[in-house]
Amino acid sequence: MSASDHPDVPGGGETATTVRGLVTFALNRSSSADRATALIGLVPYLTDDQLAVVLEAGLEFEDELDRCRVTDAIAPRATPEQLHRILAGTLRLSTPDNRLVGLASLLPHLPEAYRAVAVEAATAAAERAHPMTLVMSSAVVNLAPWCTPTQLERITAAVVGRVSDQALRAHLLTWVAKFLSGRLLDETVTTICAIADGNLRAVTLTGLAPVVIGEHLAAVEAAAYAIDHGAARARALAGIAPHLPGPRRQSAITAALAAVTAADTYDTLRGIALRDLLPLLDQDQVALVLDADAADIDTHTHSWLKAVAPNAAPDRLAAAVAEYLAPHRLGDALTGVRLPRYMADQLAELVSYLPAGLRNAAAVSAVSLLGQVSDRQWGQRLGVLAPHLTPDQLNDAFRMADPQHHPLALCDGVEHLAAHLSGDRLDEVLAAVLALTEDTHRSEALAGIAPHLGATRIDHAVKAATDLLDPQLRVETLVAILPHLPPGRQPAVAHTALLTTATIDPIEDRTDLLLRLAGALPPAHRAPVLSRAITAMTAVPDGPAQTRMLTTTAALLVADRPELHADG
Repeated sequence: MSASDHPDVPGGGETATTVRGLVTFALNRSSSADRATALIGLVPYLTDDQLAVVLEAGLEFEDELDRCRVTDAIAPRATPEQLHRILAGTLRLSTPDNRLVGLASLLPHLPEAYRAVAVEAATAAAERAHPMTLVMSSAVVNLAPWCTPTQLERITAAVVGRVSDQALRAHLLTWVAKFLSGRLLDETVTTICAIADGNLRAVTLTGLAPVVIGEHLAAVEAAAYAIDHGAARARALAGIAPHLPGPRRQSAITAALAAVTAADTYDTLRGIALRDLLPLLDQDQVALVLDADAADIDTHTHSWLKAVAPNAAPDRLAAAVAEYLAPHRLGDALTGVRLPRYMADQLAELVSYLPAGLRNAAAVSAVSLLGQVSDRQWGQRLGVLAPHLTPDQLNDAFRMADPQHHPLALCDGVEHLAAHLSGDRLDEVLAAVLALTEDTHRSEALAGIAPHLGATRIDHAVKAATDLLDPQLRVETLVAILPHLPPGRQPAVAHTALLTTATIDPIEDRTDLLLRLAGALPPAHRAPVLSRAITAMTAVPDGPAQTRMLTTTAALLVADRPELHADG
């Protein structure tokens, strides 16, 4: 495809930075799928006239699923006349599979006068669609709310038996069940309760419980208790408990708690069951979970403390943490103390759930764990620790993250340190950033500290960014600094970044950076950068990257500039 072949597409001459130009560009994509995806991305930014042009193009797609994708994106904004055309085209699709998918997605947007015809046609298509894949099953789920009882019976009878994948069949039955009654609901509940796989039964029962009552809910309850695997049984009981009445609800919670705490392994399924169960527990029951977690501290390879913390009483959580740290205490420097890996990883995330009077001490201990946790993890966790530290303690943390031995800790931690420091201490942090020897580290740290420098220090960051040898890092860093500059400084720095982009390859990276630069500028100053971005985008090969760039460009064109939207 040559950009010069199309007058609205930027090429070697004048650049047309308009949404209309982007539509023309999208229509000339070589691949049907790429063309459809590009048009879909532009739909939110189109005028009504532009939307009509895209609809005409969408209706002409040879690939029927791509046609459905485009018309489905347009449908929420379409006029009744346009919806009638979309419906007529969808009814003419050549296969029942495509008709089912197209009609089911269209139904929420159709006027009442058109809907009955569409539902009946979709029902007939569902009866013939084969094989019943995930896409087809999802279409049936979307169709079900619009069906009459008779149509639901036809769909259930025809579709469920053709779904070979057990998990997909269970998902389909769960969603359709809420619209069923009588014999069909009886059969669906019986089928779900007989699922052999414990975890699949747990998931499906959890989805079914909110939509059944009476004897059907009792059958769901019995099927949950009958699961052999303890963690799966706990997951099922935790999932259905909120929908059970009074004493039965408490019995299910108690049984789920017993199943979770009795298991001697920390597998993923047990963690999921605990996650679902915790919001249902009272404080005595939460204490039982903490007691079970602490029972074998010496042999554990995992801990539930982080999961339990939001639901635990602060004093009880503090007691549990103390058991894990013994003989050490909160507030101790734990440098060199070999804590269990899970405790070193979790301590920082527990701080905000502890009693207020212990949070400073806990934060001090967590900061001291540099070396037991990765440098990046330590730096990132300063975000939750810094608010609980005094200025002197923050300064101590900064001293730990020295640029020679822990550069990544400084890269990730500098934004959190700088947010709470000022004056000479902030100058020291900036000096440490500038002392980082690796360009990648210095770039990352400059981006983190820039929002906190203010007008008196920001020029040091600009100078350091401009001195970066790698042009891509240079532009990325200048773009990060740009929004924090005084308005009078922005044009010169943006111009430096813009000139640097010309040296960046491959073209995909150059276009991405130009779009990021445009996004960092006030809308009134974006046009020259967007012009270059669009020119670069025309050289990017067709594919997902170019489609993403196209949508980003459209969003930047219309942001705070309605005249571009209106003028096309």
